[in-house]
Amino acid sequence: MTDQSPSELASRTTWQKHTYNPTSSPTSLERLEEAAFFGFRPRALLPAVIPAKLVAAELGLITQAAMEAALPPPDLCFERHGELFASVQRLLTLASALYPDEKELQNAFLRWHNTELGVGDMIKSEQQPKDEPGVNWTKNDGMLTAFRKYVVTLLECKSDTGGGEPLVQALCYYQQHYQNGEAWRRSLLHQADPLPSLVLLLEGPRLSIHAVWTLYQNRIGYTPLTPSYYLANEPGATANLWKLVAVLGAYQQAVCELTQRYTALERSSMQLCQRKAALRQAACLKRVGRAQVERPCTLPYCLLEEALGLEDVRFMGPRLLYTAMQKLQGGAAKRAVLVKLVEGSYGSQVHDAWHSVGAAPALYSATPVARGGSMVMVIMEHLRTEEGWMVLSEGLREAWGQQLPAAVKEALRSAHAVQLPCGSTAAHADMRSPNILVRMRTDEGGAGMPEVRFIDFDWWVFGMLVLLQIEGREWMLAGPAGTTCYPLLLLSPDVSWHPEAHDWHLLERDLS
Repeated sequence: MTDQSPSELASRTTWQKHTYNPTSSPTSLERLEEAAFFGFRPRALLPAVIPAKLVAAELGLITQAAMEAALPPPDLCFERHGELFASVQRLLTLASALYPDEKELQNAFLRWHNTELGVGDMIKSEQQPKDEPGVNWTKNDGMLTAFRKYVVTLLECKSDTGGGEPLVQALCYYQQHYQNGEAWRRSLLHQADPLPSLVLLLEGPRLSIHAVWTLYQNRIGYTPLTPSYYLANEPGATANLWKLVAVLGAYQQAVCELTQRYTALERSSMQLCQRKAALRQAACLKRVGRAQVERPCTLPYCLLEEALGLEDVRFMGPRLLYTAMQKLQGGAAKRAVLVKLVEGSYGSQVHDAWHSVGAAPALYSATPVARGGSMVMVIMEHLRTEEGWMVLSEGLREAWGQQLPAAVKEALRSAHAVQLPCGSTAAHADMRSPNILVRMRTDEGGAGMPEVRFIDFDWWVFGMLVLLQIEGREWMLAGPAGTTCYPLLLLSPDVSWHPEAHDWHLLERDLS
């Protein structure tokens, strides 16, 4: 990437040309050739940068802890939390002290980390053996590894007046450890796994935790896992102390689980590694006509599970939506599927009920993933363009488009008549054209009949009123008006919503 050392690169703006910024000139393809850092600067973009909890389950421990209230845990007990509470108090004391130089702060933190947390020793560069074969040591502020091969944790330390961009410096040390992509090229194990690592940034009395992982070669993704916490020695500031207890407790567990992850990786079968490596590499290629072009992509860890039997996984977008072929258990048959990852919950009952009357594609599974089940992985039938399916707006331009308004309204009436297992009926809350798929089916007698399927069941409420848009007109069909409302702060400003569709506004009939 460059002949500059990490500290030299991070102290100048030259590192910025290695960030992925497709909106800048020159062309996106030329920018990709230079790019090595894929993260939030200047903007985190799918499919390279996905939520950390989907990169690796271990990372979700820290993001979950960072979101919790700064209060004592509900299961507080001395045996579980007392020792860590005291350790955090000692950390606040040492981090708030005055140090003559950066090295003194670095040494004090390393002593605290290695004696207090019990997760293994971070070793700074001058303590690392220089002549051990097969080990690529780098000049860093501290590194904890598994098998002296995989980076588990990196420390980057800056004094109050330290210069440069510490996160960039840490990312460069991660790259150097893996020989700027050479380890990836030579090792199937490196290709089979994103090699997630934690980065501790200690900037004077401030601590933050970040994640870094490998996309392919020397291309790496990164994201913050926590905000920057002041390690303030203020005995009365218990909220900050309890927050650090939660976050550092999660850090302890994440380090242990990452070490276990790399132990399992070392013991993985050749067949399993070949499968995962092939999936990850194929996902980084995008079909453009008959050619394939490079497109950095991080596949969510749950899509790589062998039990799912997914093949040829490709990012479809614009959200966390992927196409794939799925092998059916007990045979060689395959089916085309869409895999969608949604935050919170998914309307599985509604989706299944509507599919039972032919108003939705088949739903194969909806499984909680990520820590605490905070996301749902939805696998459903893929209605492909090569099978004639298109969005409603395209269908209206076809020769048979005049049949669609009546067909869509009839399909929606059938769906609204279906009772759910709980005895209630349900309705979709976003019936814009992108969520209505149509095609013309010809029967044995040669007569054409439109088929209609509704998708995107993130939006649903029992008895909710629905907005249906066809040919610029709005039909309000379904449940009781004036009793339900859209959720707060969830409506995208980039979507042309009905004038009365606002967060927290009641849904009402408008047939004008």
